[in-house]
Amino acid sequence: MDFKKYIPHRAYYYITQWINELNIDVQFVNSRKTKLGDYRFRNNQHFITVNNNLNKYAALITLTHEIAHAFTFAEFGKTIKPHGIQWKENFKKLMLTFFDYNIFPDEGLTNPDTIFNIVVLPHPDGPRIAYLFPSSFFLHC
Repeated sequence: MDFKKYIPHRAYYYITQWINELNIDVQFVNSRKTKLGDYRFRNNQHFITVNNNLNKYAALITLTHEIAHAFTFAEFGKTIKPHGIQWKENFKKLMLTFFDYNIFPDEGLTNPDTIFNIVVLPHPDGPRIAYLFPSSFFLHC
């Protein structure tokens, strides 16, 4: 599936590289009420689905979130927690790519049309990415 229309143009190269590296099957699907995206590993194949009603930046963050699951599973298998430290480190590494290459708009992701608010927090071991959902769910990576 060509997903170029769902994510920011400048992010397409990086996302494609990661998808090709792990041979991930990515599908944008009709909106689900309980999740924005999903990662599965079945029959020796990585599968990711992302809701097709997200704005480009929310879709990019959700897709990156799921790709981080694929990289983490490829490295550690089922031996770790889905959002454990290994996944957080992978997600942070992938997300920092977009900050390094100015993929996100200059005004940030705090306008009302976005689903996520992104914050990069200073930390002695390197920056931490935090994102906040309107439902007040907070994930610190």
